[in-house]
Amino acid sequence: MARQNRRGSSRPGHLIRKSTLASRSSSSPPLEILALLLTLICSIVPGAVAQTPDVDDIHVSPRVEPDKLEQQNALSGDTVRTHSPLIRSKVDLVLVPVTVTDPMNRLVTGLDKDNFQIYEGKEQQDVRHFSSEDAPISLGV
Repeated sequence: MARQNRRGSSRPGHLIRKSTLASRSSSSPPLEILALLLTLICSIVPGAVAQTPDVDDIHVSPRVEPDKLEQQNALSGDTVRTHSPLIRSKVDLVLVPVTVTDPMNRLVTGLDKDNFQIYEGKEQQDVRHFSSEDAPISLGV
């Protein structure tokens, strides 16, 4: 709303704009309040729902350790049962796969049978068969 103010003004015909709350439509403040309340509710509700305890939470109780005497009796007695039967066999040849790297973690190639020693306990065993193969290596780029 603008009106011309000709009284007491140094410039005749100067426009003055009135801006009052009465000039706004009366439906605007309730819409602003409603929008503000809706925004607050939408921001508070997810946080409140996340804080409620879930019925299906997993509750883990600490493991109870049996007495050491009971453990020793159980291990020494005949009551120990294994899942699979014990198999004993005389073995003449054992496969021992080996990967040799240098201090920079690079593969060392060109090694011979004489570069390796195999021990069983403290007794050195003979290396009967030796082969060198190029094995696939996985790299990450």
